[in-house]
Amino acid sequence: MSQNKEHDPKRRFRIFGGQSAPISTDGKGRQILYRCPSCSKVWLQDGPKPLLDLAAQMLAPLAERLQADLEHLPLMPCRLCLLKLNAGSLEIDAYPESGYGLNYEEPGGRRLQLGIRPVKLLSHPMQGAAEIPTNEQELLALLLWFAGLDSSLSVRLFSQQENEILSREPPAPDRRWKGLSFVLPCPPLRDAVIVMILSALPVEVPLDAQETILLWKLLTALKAAAMIHEQ
Repeated sequence: MSQNKEHDPKRRFRIFGGQSAPISTDGKGRQILYRCPSCSKVWLQDGPKPLLDLAAQMLAPLAERLQADLEHLPLMPCRLCLLKLNAGSLEIDAYPESGYGLNYEEPGGRRLQLGIRPVKLLSHPMQGAAEIPTNEQELLALLLWFAGLDSSLSVRLFSQQENEILSREPPAPDRRWKGLSFVLPCPPLRDAVIVMILSALPVEVPLDAQETILLWKLLTALKAAAMIHEQ
């Protein structure tokens, strides 16, 4: 007899960090502990109801009941941190050969781009155009990897000259591209990758590296959560 995916323990382990994910108190979902990548607080999704203000003395028995490792909880932005984000659209492209490009835009004009590509491919130009991602498991692993990065990691801010070159075609009349990059091993792509982030900002506003990376951590965590929910 085939086993229902929802009750497959390996599937639960991969998605929810080994939690048992019992039925919610109202019977309309599951109970799952998450850690917010923005504020680092632990919160409980109890079916359709999020519980944000968990007392410290509640965490240990709750984690034990859900078989959750508090040091390795799945990442999901809490509702309070989500309120800080305006509604926007996120598009993802798969690069030829390997890598991904993400583009985020808000109605008010905010725009950010994130590119992740293996370092070994930088010496030769891309062959062909970017396409719709088809390897969903690789994309999900990549999103979860980025969502789990340290927001304070060491990055290289682009020089004024580099930003001016990028802004030869400005994203908007009153905005210019400003960027940063860093190199890290990326297990989902099985290689070292260069990560490049661009943000469309007013001319006089400097790029805040930590804030920009944190925003992308939230966006990738949200997209990953949506993909998991659809599986």
